[in-house]
Amino acid sequence: MLPIPPEYSIPMLSAVLGIVLVAHFFIPRKTSGGSIAAFGVIALISVGGFVTIFYEGKVELRYILAFTATFGVMLYVLLCEALLSGGAQYLTRKRGEKWVKEIDYLYLAFAAVGILAAINRMEMVTGRLSKADVFGPLFLATAVVLRFIKTRAEIAGWNKAHFQAQK
Repeated sequence: MLPIPPEYSIPMLSAVLGIVLVAHFFIPRKTSGGSIAAFGVIALISVGGFVTIFYEGKVELRYILAFTATFGVMLYVLLCEALLSGGAQYLTRKRGEKWVKEIDYLYLAFAAVGILAAINRMEMVTGRLSKADVFGPLFLATAVVLRFIKTRAEIAGWNKAHFQAQK
């Protein structure tokens, strides 16, 4: 049983996700693997919750949206923090400035898997994979996150040799 009434769980989760995004964008960062690990753990927990609610049977749309949003926000912050904590500089040294454009390949691959999961959900399709469509929203959320990161990296110049993340 939740410590808060279920009707307040979605608004409270939305507020927490908003606070996480505001903190990510506006609070000066310190290079720390601890915060990156924390965001990763929360993203994994949201995946676990996502899969669990699907196997329970009928689930309200708002809970699916909540878990998808949690996963997306945490994955976005996790990847951005990793890139801003030296990952972008590492990729620029290893791959050159083109690494930002290469994100499109990942974006398209995750979107394609999400589309396949959506097709798998169609009633007229035969030979469907049982329960595989559960991951469709997560793959599409990952694709959207990658596209947001690519845009942010291009605008901020994360792929430039002179880029230094704000500490």
